[in-house]
Amino acid sequence: MIGPNDIIMVQIQQIVEQLRSRVNPSLDSHAAFLNYLAVHEELTLDWSFGVLNRFYRECLVYPHWQQNKSRLKEQTRQLLISIQQAHLWDLELEKVQWVDEVQVITLERWQDRKEVIERHFKQKLYHQQPIEIRFINDQRRLMAIIFNKSNQQIHMYGIEDKFILNQGLLEPLTGLSGLRFDQELNLIEGEWFTLELGSFILSKFRTIKGLYDYRATRGYLFQKFQSFTKAPLETIPKLFYPLKRLENYFIKKESNPYYVGLSQELERTIELLRMREPLDKGYITDLIIRVRNAIEYVFVSDKLLHLYIKELEEQGGGVQLKSENSFRNNLANSDLKESWHLGNHDFIDKKQEQDLNRLPPQDLKKDILWPSLKTEDLFDLTDSLLNQESAQDGPPIA
Repeated sequence: MIGPNDIIMVQIQQIVEQLRSRVNPSLDSHAAFLNYLAVHEELTLDWSFGVLNRFYRECLVYPHWQQNKSRLKEQTRQLLISIQQAHLWDLELEKVQWVDEVQVITLERWQDRKEVIERHFKQKLYHQQPIEIRFINDQRRLMAIIFNKSNQQIHMYGIEDKFILNQGLLEPLTGLSGLRFDQELNLIEGEWFTLELGSFILSKFRTIKGLYDYRATRGYLFQKFQSFTKAPLETIPKLFYPLKRLENYFIKKESNPYYVGLSQELERTIELLRMREPLDKGYITDLIIRVRNAIEYVFVSDKLLHLYIKELEEQGGGVQLKSENSFRNNLANSDLKESWHLGNHDFIDKKQEQDLNRLPPQDLKKDILWPSLKTEDLFDLTDSLLNQESAQDGPPIA
């Protein structure tokens, strides 16, 4: 029996190492637990019962685990008990809220979600801090944007429809990792963020000196399927487009370097085509793809980009999109990651699948990268940020 003086603290990395030697690969709960820890937890931190609580909550997003809570609890519990007894490590199992004890409540009306999350912010997450909150109805999510007056930061959270009861109060099922932007609307450097990139695709990333460490898992087993280290954001399209879409909620389009750079590149290219200047067909194809993606995922209702792309396609009418074989040949002779292939994008509608086999960019143009933004170029976030709360007249979120 373990006595109070025998306990040794342990890092998450040590738990992962033990799991690798103990898991039964035929047990889905073992595989999910190991995969989740290896990707979504900071391995150098000390283990605490909160790690297991977070894992269980992420699991309950998936119907598979909602239907198999008892098995998930028992198999992960036995694993950790065996590790604790073998090494006299304090895994704080007596403090865990076991997965079969978690009551999940679905709030279908976005107005209910808005009221619950606003209370959660003010009473718990931002207790006694001066904040302003704006809500946006974004497809199936309710997006909450927080302006923290104490440090002039912008925080953004995506709220799903599932909540849990915790000490008599409702709170989001998966917690609120959110995105945090500094006074110049750059992501806080060095801080890890979590973002859902598609149906059951969970990513973790951080930025350091303009480069990104990124990894993502797919499905209820949290299988790792993408990973980048010290990569430019433009080379990670699955992350690039969701981030640009979210930033578009609170950055003036006229001062958004991504939008301005893309518009200027379109203007220059169209003018060269009008003057019958020789242009590389691969470059035109690349530009068409990038503009179409910007319209599809970021600047959905932008009339100027729609006019530009129409003229670009008319002026460059002789340009043919290259075939899948051509794509693979070019990929084999380049340093591009295959994730650039649009066929790998989970956000693209099935109705558009026939258009996916296109050539990825062959060269990232340095002159269209975005610099740090200056505060004076932004909206007055305390007054003008999303003046109309779409939560007052928007449709319910499915």
